[in-house]
Amino acid sequence: MKLLESKNFHSRVLESKGPAVVLFGNNQCPLCNDLKPTYTKLAEKHKDKYSFFRVNTMMDSELSDAYLDGGVPTICIFVEGEKHTIPWRDEVGYSENFLDACLGAFFDILEEKNDKERI
Repeated sequence: MKLLESKNFHSRVLESKGPAVVLFGNNQCPLCNDLKPTYTKLAEKHKDKYSFFRVNTMMDSELSDAYLDGGVPTICIFVEGEKHTIPWRDEVGYSENFLDACLGAFFDILEEKNDKERI
C-alpha cells in the first residue's frame, strides 16, 4: 500500500482505471494507528478489485483540505475521480467486518453498473 502525496494523487487515484481506496490519517492519531493492521489486511484481501493507498494528513494539508469532510481516520473510495466516503460508525468505528462488507458491496454495485452499461 503506497503513501500518496499531492504530486502523485491525481495520477494514482483520480485517473485510476479501477476503484482506489484511500485512508486519510496520520501517525499522531491513535485511531489511525489502530486501523493500520485492519486496512493492510483488507488491502491484501481485495487487491484484485481495488488499489489501496494512504495519505498522511499531517504531511499533506493540500489533500486533506481538498478531500476530508471531517476528522481522521477517514476512508474514501474513488471511482473515475468521484469520491465516496465510507462513514465512520461510532459503535464500531472502522471494524474489519464493517469495512469488508462496505468494500464488497461497493464492488458489487460497480459490477452491476458495468454490466448494465454493456447491454
